[in-house]
Formats: sequence, structure tokens, C-alpha cells
Amino acid sequence: WGSIYFMGGLDFFYIQSLYVTSSVDSTKYYMDPDNSLLIGIALASGYEFNNGVCVGLKYSRDLIGNFHNSDIFLHGIGIEMGIKF
Repeated sequence: WGSIYFMGGLDFFYIQSLYVTSSVDSTKYYMDPDNSLLIGIALASGYEFNNGVCVGLKYSRDLIGNFHNSDIFLHGIGIEMGIKF
């Protein structure tokens, strides 16, 4: 069998620019961040098989709104795959 794992902690993002679509009129806006290095949190869980292959889901969220006094926070859900040597 394998084992289930859970992870959580700080996450660091590097972002150069962002395109945002308005929910009101579908207008696209180009935004530069105030700071390209963002700090956030991440939570993940997954399964590690006996052969070292891992699969999991990860949720990340930016903690500091970094876009010109706006309420935009970056967040996302990702699929993780890896192998442990």
C-alpha cells in the first residue's frame, strides 16, 4: 500500500504582470504588481504509492493584495505529480 500526506505552509510567488477581466463589462485590464514577489499560504494533500510516485491537490492563496490599491488576491488549485527517490 501507500500513504496519504498533508502539507501546509508558506508559498512564494513570482509574477510579472496580470490580465484581469471585469465581471461588469468583460473589459480586460493589464496590471503590473507593486512587488513581483508575493507571499501566500498553501495547503496540499495527496497519496504516495510504494514505488515513490506521488499525486495530490494543492490550494495556494496570496496573502497580500499587491495590485495598486485593489482587492485582487491571487489564488488557485493545482494538481501535483512527482516521484520520490
